[in-house]
Amino acid sequence: MLQVLRERRALLFLIAVVASLFVIMAVQVRQGAAAGSETFLLRLTSPLVRAASTVTGGVTGLWDRYVNLRHTRSRNAALEEKVTQLELEMQKLEEARLQNERLRALLDLKEGMALSSVAASVIANNYRGLSHTILVDRGSASGVKPNMAVVSAQGVIGRVWTVTGGISKIQLITDASAGTAVLVQRTRVEGILLGRGSPMCELEYVPTLEDVQQGDLLVTSGLDQIYPKGLPVGRVGEIGPSEGILKGISVIPRVEFERLEEVLILLTSDLSGNWHTLPQAAAPLPVGTKAERTGSALPER
Repeated sequence: MLQVLRERRALLFLIAVVASLFVIMAVQVRQGAAAGSETFLLRLTSPLVRAASTVTGGVTGLWDRYVNLRHTRSRNAALEEKVTQLELEMQKLEEARLQNERLRALLDLKEGMALSSVAASVIANNYRGLSHTILVDRGSASGVKPNMAVVSAQGVIGRVWTVTGGISKIQLITDASAGTAVLVQRTRVEGILLGRGSPMCELEYVPTLEDVQQGDLLVTSGLDQIYPKGLPVGRVGEIGPSEGILKGISVIPRVEFERLEEVLILLTSDLSGNWHTLPQAAAPLPVGTKAERTGSALPER
């Protein structure tokens, strides 16, 4: 209690002085004139009154500023939370926009090819693994079968390798056991694109005298009975020293396999014009043979 009185000594003194003045004023009104003691008391206490009033006003102003600061901080925290929510919403909208762009590209591809197909989402990507494969969320329940071609708006991805009810495993064209029949779009020179198990592929069975230049676009030839003719596959990279009568050519795939999110599975690949059935895959050949890579009976080098 004593501590409280000490802390509020100035305020209590001010209250006492003001009360005394009111008493004196009441006496003055009743008597009709001011007493000498009143004048003396006013002169004596006026500095204290002004000082106490200044201190009280300063404390009141400081409290008001503190309250305003607390309110400002609270408003700022609410605004920061709102900004964070808006940023998250913007990120969601941007992701949705990018997904819509990818799906629109697939839809345009599907309509342009006029083939029976089904879109699928990539659920696992083993592009950097020992076997270059991906898993997608479509399987036999959606009509998917082995050896069906898989493409994107960029170009050829690979072929269906194994299928379950709701999931399919896709072999990428970069896989070490993958092969694709292609031709050079500019000169119509034919060859076989073989995977290396790396980001690059190699174009084989191209005679040394054939016209193939760096940057040439390779498209599917349709001879492997898997991919429809004319789909973009990649561009010629380096042309190395000839291996006997054949050129050594590296190829850069068009598809960015690490960034695959959606793909298009062609439910038909009968190149004779009947797009409603898929030929049964040939019996597996010994692992590592060139014929197994392409799915057709190509001669060994």
